[in-house]
Amino acid sequence: MTLTYDERRSEEEVLYDEIVLARVKRGIAFCEKHYGPNWVDHIDIRELDLRSDASCVLGQLENKLGEGADYHEACDRFWAEGSSSGPTRNGFCTPSKDYKEESWDALQACWEDVLTPRVS
Repeated sequence: MTLTYDERRSEEEVLYDEIVLARVKRGIAFCEKHYGPNWVDHIDIRELDLRSDASCVLGQLENKLGEGADYHEACDRFWAEGSSSGPTRNGFCTPSKDYKEESWDALQACWEDVLTPRVS
């Protein structure tokens, strides 16, 4: 008997997926608040790379809608504005203690899964 993807996932992995999805949903709300309801129209899903300062969600939005800043400059500006929502909490990067390849892969896959139906 062949197991499905979900059946092969451990409880810990499933829990991590849920945490990542919750972060990405907060990121979407953050983008809607800071960039407006049509922010998703400015994301090129083919170019999306969360490891890249210029091609991640914030990097693309800042380049097209913001001040031309990259991800780090956007994050610094939001922190300076007193935002309590940091980049990790909003699914824009992985926690520093969790800086593993599979963490980035899970985050990238989640953003792609959530964005693909919106940009297609």
